[in-house]
Amino acid sequence: MISVAVVTASRSLRLAWQTTVDKMPNARCTGVFAAVNALPKGSDGPPIDVVLLGLGARDRATRTLELVQEAAPGARVLVLAAQLSDEQLFSALRTGAGGFLSQNIFPQALQQAIMQLHSGETPLTKEVAQRIMNSFKAQRRSDNLSEREQEVYRLLCEGKNYREIADELFVSQNTVRFHLKNIYKKLGVKSRHEAMARAYEAGGY
Repeated sequence: MISVAVVTASRSLRLAWQTTVDKMPNARCTGVFAAVNALPKGSDGPPIDVVLLGLGARDRATRTLELVQEAAPGARVLVLAAQLSDEQLFSALRTGAGGFLSQNIFPQALQQAIMQLHSGETPLTKEVAQRIMNSFKAQRRSDNLSEREQEVYRLLCEGKNYREIADELFVSQNTVRFHLKNIYKKLGVKSRHEAMARAYEAGGY
């Protein structure tokens, strides 16, 4: 059973997201909060697997994500927002956000995103994926990535998982993991989210 916490200042969104989670057969909403600092700290509450985090236009993405991680270490964070600036988007990526979707997402799509996030995938809106790809295309080739590593990196920035990258490149998932290990080493990062943020930074924005 996936444990989900809902955090957003909007009362209507809190109710909508809680209702959506409660209708899932393999997930349950363990808490609904108006602010991130209301999240119970670690052992003070039930363990949390996924946090649905509403992020406003004026919210500081880095600090907000840090507070979530302090309260619920190990939880995967799905950011839901009406609109995010590039700085918010890539700050959240650098800080470990696991996915980005619209606040007005349909319930079935949100349920699917929760499952994807829990399984290690990166649910993204098309608009967010395009912004990440634009940054990737603009980056300088100063990271000494091989041609195949560039291909894997590009697909990673599109939000594809290991299986999807392997299928597109006609290689095994173990081969994809090998390339990603080298990519992370060359970029000086430790996760796919840091690697995606690195594309933005290298693009000179």
